[in-house]
Amino acid sequence: MELVKTLKENLTNLPLPTEIPSIQNFDKKLKMLNEAIQDAINKNVELSKPSPYSKWWWSPGLSEEKKQMQ
Repeated sequence: MELVKTLKENLTNLPLPTEIPSIQNFDKKLKMLNEAIQDAINKNVELSKPSPYSKWWWSPGLSEEKKQMQ
């Protein structure tokens, strides 16, 4: 999978794990990790494009209510 390959590459570019002495340092490392994951997702996951004819507002609950009304 290309996603896993890209994620591995991104994670190898991060510094090696060490003890985190402060909250600020934790936030910085967390941000770097999130950016590596998000970059891999953006490069490898194609966004779906819903059909303009789909009823995005329709839900299974509405189907049940329709059945009850009929």
